[in-house]
Amino acid sequence: MVLALLVFILLQKLKIMKYILYSALIIVASCNKTSKSATTHQQEKPDVSKVVISYEATACFGKCPMFTMTINGATQTITYVGSQNVEKLGTYTKHYEVDSIITLVNAFDKAKYFELNNEYLGHIVDFPSVITSYSNYGKTKKIKDRTGGPGELRDLERLLYIISNGEGWKKQEEGK
Repeated sequence: MVLALLVFILLQKLKIMKYILYSALIIVASCNKTSKSATTHQQEKPDVSKVVISYEATACFGKCPMFTMTINGATQTITYVGSQNVEKLGTYTKHYEVDSIITLVNAFDKAKYFELNNEYLGHIVDFPSVITSYSNYGKTKKIKDRTGGPGELRDLERLLYIISNGEGWKKQEEGK
C-alpha cells in the first residue's frame, strides 16, 4: 500500500512541469494588460460573475494536506482554508483577475467537466480524495476523485492545486 502511494506521488511530481506551465500561462494572462487606442473597440469579456470553482483535498490515513479553495468570479477572489498538514493553516484570500478566471473557465469547458462522472473512487480506500465543483452557465457539478479519474479531470485538479500553492495570499483574522 505504501509502495502504491509512493508510485502515485512520484508520477504526480514527474508531471508537475506541465502544470507549472499551465500556471505560468494563467499568471501571464492575468498580468498581460495592453492599452488600446480610443479608436479601437475593446472586445467585451465574458461575464464571470456566476462562476464558482472549488477544490477540496481530503484526509487520508497519513499526513495528506487537507484544505479547501474557492474561486469566486463575482468578487474576483480566491479563499483558501487550510486545516491540516499544510503551510497555510487558517483562512487566506487573494484577488484573482478576470482574465485568469476566464482561462479557468476555458479549461473546464475544454475538459467537458459537466459531462464527466460524479465519482471516480477506484479500489484503494486510503488515498485522499480531491473534490472539485464548478458552477457556470446556470449549472453546477461536483466530482469526487480518489483514483482513476480521466486525464482531463486530473489536469484540472493539478492546475487548481498549483493555484492553491501560488503567492500573494493574505491571512485573514479569525472571526472574519
